[in-house]
Amino acid sequence: SVGGCFKYQKGYDIYSIPINEILYFESQNRKIKIVSVHQVDFFYGKLSDVVFSVSKYQFIHIHRSYLINSIHVSIVRYNEVVLSNGITLPISRSKRINLRDYQFNE
Repeated sequence: SVGGCFKYQKGYDIYSIPINEILYFESQNRKIKIVSVHQVDFFYGKLSDVVFSVSKYQFIHIHRSYLINSIHVSIVRYNEVVLSNGITLPISRSKRINLRDYQFNE
């Protein structure tokens, strides 16, 4: 995460995306889907590793499968969030407190 970028590897290639452009990460089996303002990509990995590597940034773990970038949150509802690109993602019951805490601490 040097210079505010998230780096990930695919084969022998290393990709870098500015943190502020990332909307969310989604865990899909052994792959991670990374959705940014400009593109969607996939790489092999664990969401728990991603959570760790972006821990100093403004990401919120809203669901077992989703890690969202709080700067792209438009609407927070009881059981879902709407991101700046219009995508709606679920908030799991166990993670709801993460979002409540986050909002109050801003």
